[in-house]
Amino acid sequence: PVRPAPSKECPSVSTACAAPAGQDWLISESCVMQSGAYSFRKVTVSGGAVVVVDPDASVSLELTGGMILLADAELWIGCESAPFAGEWVLTFRGQRQDLKNTNMWLAVDYSEYGLPQRTEVWANALVASHGSRLEIHGRPKTSWARLAATAEAGATTLTLAEAPTNWSPGDEILVAQTGKDAGGAERATVQSVSGTRVQLQGGLFRSHEGGWPGRGAQLNGEVAVLSHNVRFTSGVDAGACDNAFRNYGDGTKNACFGGNLAFLQHAVVHIENAEFDKLGQGLTMGRYALHFHLAGDVSGSYIRNSAIHRSTNRCITLHGTFNALLEGNVCLDNRGHNIYLEDGIEWGNHIVGNLVVNPKESATICTDDFDGQGGPAGLWITNPNNTYLDNTVVGAAFGAWFTFPTADDAHPFSGGKRGQLGGVFGASRGYFADAASGYGLDSWVMRQEQARTPAAAFRRNTFKDSSRMGLMIDFRVYDSEDAYIPCLDRAVYTESSCPTCASTGHTFSWGPATFDTNVPPAERQYMPVKNVFEDIVIAYTRNIYYETFSFWATGGLVSFERAIFVDNGQGSSLGFDGECAGGAAFGIGGSNAQWSNALFLKGPAPFKLYDGGYHCKDCRWAELDALVTIRPGHPGNSNGLLMEGSAPLGWLDGDRNSELYSWVWDSGRVALTPKANTANGMIDFSSGAVQGSWQANSLGVVSTDGLAGTVRGGQFTQWIPSGNSGSDEGWGRGATIHGTPSFRQFYPCMANLRWCGDGASCQAHEKGNDWPNAPWR
Repeated sequence: PVRPAPSKECPSVSTACAAPAGQDWLISESCVMQSGAYSFRKVTVSGGAVVVVDPDASVSLELTGGMILLADAELWIGCESAPFAGEWVLTFRGQRQDLKNTNMWLAVDYSEYGLPQRTEVWANALVASHGSRLEIHGRPKTSWARLAATAEAGATTLTLAEAPTNWSPGDEILVAQTGKDAGGAERATVQSVSGTRVQLQGGLFRSHEGGWPGRGAQLNGEVAVLSHNVRFTSGVDAGACDNAFRNYGDGTKNACFGGNLAFLQHAVVHIENAEFDKLGQGLTMGRYALHFHLAGDVSGSYIRNSAIHRSTNRCITLHGTFNALLEGNVCLDNRGHNIYLEDGIEWGNHIVGNLVVNPKESATICTDDFDGQGGPAGLWITNPNNTYLDNTVVGAAFGAWFTFPTADDAHPFSGGKRGQLGGVFGASRGYFADAASGYGLDSWVMRQEQARTPAAAFRRNTFKDSSRMGLMIDFRVYDSEDAYIPCLDRAVYTESSCPTCASTGHTFSWGPATFDTNVPPAERQYMPVKNVFEDIVIAYTRNIYYETFSFWATGGLVSFERAIFVDNGQGSSLGFDGECAGGAAFGIGGSNAQWSNALFLKGPAPFKLYDGGYHCKDCRWAELDALVTIRPGHPGNSNGLLMEGSAPLGWLDGDRNSELYSWVWDSGRVALTPKANTANGMIDFSSGAVQGSWQANSLGVVSTDGLAGTVRGGQFTQWIPSGNSGSDEGWGRGATIHGTPSFRQFYPCMANLRWCGDGASCQAHEKGNDWPNAPWR
């Protein structure tokens, strides 16, 4: 099939649709759907028919089976140049038992379209089949904004940072939680809107923080509209479904059998300013609320400025899909990983400006479930070759979780297994290997090396109130689907019985590198390169499920530029992967991750030493319990922290007027430490796991310039465990200055680890020889 040509104009159709008296409605000629209440088992649009909903119509459509657009068929509810001005509600009324009734099915035989041999059936669905077009354009509205002032509990007025467009009396809105307030999001109803002020019909139950200025504005609470004049919903009883999720099983599937929208290969899909409520089919693979399904290249297709809430199975899924745009959407109270890359083959997609709030536990795959050592992620990322900009995730277990297809017994920071550190999960593996898909086994999409591919872009994303981790790079999964759901049996991970379960830590590693994808895999040459994550905010990470981290990584070579970390219940920790490659990527040896112009405010130490080394350049901090500590229960076998140009906030004269930091003063909410001869409380080496241990001989914190020239005359300074956890010499508990600084690293770049991309030497970055001002240079 051929994809329909792009068009921003509504088609010209004049004949009115004539609804039949029977159970099913077959539309084979173009027509205009008028106002009315319609109820059918199935609606099929075929034969190239174009169905246009009258632009001012009020339509209520109830379906027990669903609706399918066959090849060349089109459904238009408004268009880009003339958004729909009426009211549209489609309610899916099907039941799970309908899966046994072939008369309720929407069936697609892929081979009839010249595609790979594959037959699928849907029930309680809207399917845009191969070569069809789905156009949904509701009344334009501001999708979401942030508070400009704190709204206290009981408040009936919200002050936003921008005036919301087309928010109307009666609209349902979301007011997201702020700080560490699990589940503290509220739904409210608009009474009136005047400029940036939104009057509510009732008072708030909780306080929602606003008023952080400048770069701190991302800490303010989000406010989003849920109501739209184009609405898709289900007959699911939301309360009964929530109760059914307390015990996963058939009862859950029965109670949570909502509608779902699926978009297949060669379909054109444009969705904006629409509402999707109570969709998805709980615990059922492939039956997600909104689902690009084995869609291939969908360039030009988008879902934007829409609200997806109370879904029983994800928010938006990209499955075997390339070059989609997801922009400005609101995801609230949806079960499982929310914005979901399913099979690891997905690339070129742009996920921009979306808001994800409070993903709920599920078990469609094992990692949706906390007992599966996971928990729902706001962004589930199985391929780094996608663009993530300006997204905000609030209240997820994991803000973003990176884990890609890779190979067994492979290390991405070596030249071994060339061309093999990637793969394809699930249905995409067979589908796109078939040349009938338009790709084939030798196509580039089947030869990606995700575990060696840098992130296309990861900028200005915010992760708040995560219950486990803000950002996570680790925990390998082996597939995207199971023969059954092992989590229902509380099974532990095994590759054969639970390929979607997260295996133990240190089982996945990401080694970003430059390489030519057009070269035969066995001949590829790799040069490590850093992953630049720009203007990331990680705040208020909680500590309630096992051990948590603001950032955990095994590999990744992440360079945070201008990041803001605020009041996280636990700091970051790094596994041991890539010290030698870090030299080539960061320009300085011994580090697995890097922070540049970063700001750390409030709460426990942001650096929780474990294995990997940190590099912090031009960093600032204020109101911390400590800057550096040891991971609890671990003896500090770490490469430590190396600082350049870094000091407490305000100790350098330029800080107060810096565009990076001046907002902290303007906020009036952060206590700054006056400049002194020592940095009290900077280090916490009081742990009995490190004091007196043999690992302590390798542990150290280094400032190459005496905290940017503010102490010790700017000397190269090294702090090490003092041997006495109760001592404090002005730098923090258990820390002392090493009188004769020496190279101290538990995992140095050395001969048996030496690989910097040329397969030969890392000599320039060995033994701290590239550390500025080091006395051993």
